[in-house]
Amino acid sequence: GGTHTRLARELPFVERTPPEILDSSIAKTVNTHRESNTMASDPATITMESETTPLLTTPAHDASLPGSAHFTPAQWQTMLTIADTLIPALTPSEITSVSDTLSETYNISASSPEIQHYLTTSCLTSPAFLSYLSLLLTRRPRAARSLARLLSLLSRGGLLTWMLTYSTTPFPELPRAQREAVLQGWRGAHLRMFRELFQGLKQAVAFAHLRQCDTALAAMKYVRGVPAAVRPEFYQFGFAAPPAEAVMEADVVIVGSGAGGGVVAARLLADVPGLRVVVVERGEWIPNDQFPLAQGAYGRFLAGGGGVMTEGGGVRVLAGNTWGGGTTVNYGASLQLPWEVREEWRRTYGLSWATGREFQECLDHVCNRMGVSTAHITHDTCNTLLLRGSHLTGQPTTIVPQNSGNTSHACGYCCFGCPTATKQGTAATFLADAALAGATLLHGTTVERLLFSGSSATGVLARTSTGAPLRITAPRVILAAGTLATPPLLHASGLRHPSLGQGVHLHPSLTLHATLPTPTNPTQGPILTAIITPPGSKVAAIPNHPGLTGPMAPWTSAAAWRAQALSYPNSVAACVIVRDSSRGRITPKGRIHYAVEQADRDAALTGLLAAARAFAAAGARTVAPDVERLPAWVDDGEGVDGVAFALWEYKVRREWSRGGHEGAGGEGWVSAHQMGGAAMGGGGKSVCDEIGRVRGWRGVWVADASSLPSATGVNPMVSTMAVAEFLAREIAWGINFDRVGEKE
Repeated sequence: GGTHTRLARELPFVERTPPEILDSSIAKTVNTHRESNTMASDPATITMESETTPLLTTPAHDASLPGSAHFTPAQWQTMLTIADTLIPALTPSEITSVSDTLSETYNISASSPEIQHYLTTSCLTSPAFLSYLSLLLTRRPRAARSLARLLSLLSRGGLLTWMLTYSTTPFPELPRAQREAVLQGWRGAHLRMFRELFQGLKQAVAFAHLRQCDTALAAMKYVRGVPAAVRPEFYQFGFAAPPAEAVMEADVVIVGSGAGGGVVAARLLADVPGLRVVVVERGEWIPNDQFPLAQGAYGRFLAGGGGVMTEGGGVRVLAGNTWGGGTTVNYGASLQLPWEVREEWRRTYGLSWATGREFQECLDHVCNRMGVSTAHITHDTCNTLLLRGSHLTGQPTTIVPQNSGNTSHACGYCCFGCPTATKQGTAATFLADAALAGATLLHGTTVERLLFSGSSATGVLARTSTGAPLRITAPRVILAAGTLATPPLLHASGLRHPSLGQGVHLHPSLTLHATLPTPTNPTQGPILTAIITPPGSKVAAIPNHPGLTGPMAPWTSAAAWRAQALSYPNSVAACVIVRDSSRGRITPKGRIHYAVEQADRDAALTGLLAAARAFAAAGARTVAPDVERLPAWVDDGEGVDGVAFALWEYKVRREWSRGGHEGAGGEGWVSAHQMGGAAMGGGGKSVCDEIGRVRGWRGVWVADASSLPSATGVNPMVSTMAVAEFLAREIAWGINFDRVGEKE
């Protein structure tokens, strides 16, 4: 049980993709092996499991695969057998079933050569899939060891195998139908650990398949993003080389370059002439002319390569870890902090300035600098459907302002970096301002702890990308590394406060897909321009790229999953974002403990049903929540007013009340917004005081989303920027005051 639980907690992740995954040399190495394997010359054994042949021949264990040393040949064969059970070559009867579903439900013909080839091809035939899957499963040694033990149990046969599969036969030797039944049993098991195990394996296989298999992407008619033909205009950052003596001197060190750090740097340099400011970023700068990155390289932008999970695997956490932080990869939504939240901050947390004029000036200032506006917005298919459907069903909506420099911006790839440099994140605005004003910039550099003389800050100790130590001396340190990094850094630096790491909010989200009878051009047009606002949540469009949202889709059988994947050209995707009352915590080692409480689950259900009603009213043929055990709705010809929709709502509510939403390995719960952990507040109970100073220390401030005392209820980018602007003005005033005192 312990092994299963650890494995399930650690598997559902997408690791940082190293450059070599995109290097043709790996594909060439794997392909050489594939061509020498007897399978490759016998299509019958690799592309089609016949109706009567129960066994599969898997690729041999290949020492050239990344991470292959973690698995024995028997373990690797078992893992690939699991992958082939999830995404196999389909039998003739299954192909007929998929073809009928595509035609009758999705209005898509399965006669194209690409689709026919895809249906008769196992995921194992893609060298890129094998390489990527090997990386996913072995980048975390603890998870790899747990997985290896499980695979050994499955491969040996006997009593222990029976406890997992109800068969004493080794799993790779079972007929495919029986293997599929085993996975279906794990998927719907009463014991949570089996559901978590299933989700971990399914997501790892699906991520590798939908990001790396050209056969799948061709059949799905996925349009890959490519860098702009004309090189976009963007600021070319110059980064400092660490000095040979491994010591730098500054007046201010800012840790983090995201929504908080960039704003603070720009304001300090604008208000304090001659100030020596150093901005330190753990992630890397990727120039705009390399955007958009490929799906398989998405992890380069994210903490943990996009694989951060809460303990227990309940929520998958996506946090920016690149130059510009989350503002580089978000969708451009730029909503100001709602009034009711500002009032809550004033009344409950003692932030008297939250409802004042100066803070409103800060909100307006950051929006003006980014050119936030609704004037030039056009809506893509998904946003149009949400607006039309919500109007027809009487649901409230809001047009979402975009930080596109007061120009139009119809880009569906901004989640992989804006290829036209139109989106005005901190790298395009505040960080560029700071660089032009003389800031010293470091990227690929991790701050390990703060340095002190007594209780006064004297700088930071960092480590460069080469592992070399770097000491930056400064009397002022401003932490803007985000909720995942700032609280652990404070703890590593010696802060002991009962509220440190507490009060973490994640805006837990669930996704859903809808399909139309006509193509939707999923990657064309702006991503998020309108929202539905049911009580307690927001419903928003999300980027509909197979390797981002596809792995979250439920898997009921190999044939059904394949049919849903092939509905991609006619699909749209949306998410429900909950303003959570749930409060989690982050440990000194950066592990997140968080549970979605009942009130937030209820709000998520309300949002899911609101989105479904809108899509159904706007003409969708199907609506499918990306939550295992929740059924999909298929139009009976009467739309949202039909009996089928009413019955579907009843079934969803029933399954939800039975706990089907708890699921496994996140099972749809995703967080793109992390807040809290080092919150501001009056009264002495918070980590920081009302102007961001860390209690008990001199010269240390927190100016990122970890300082927010409660969930914002909207994308926290603008809120974090405005708070950082407000705090930076206070810090700048203090520095100028001290300088006047020194002169006197």
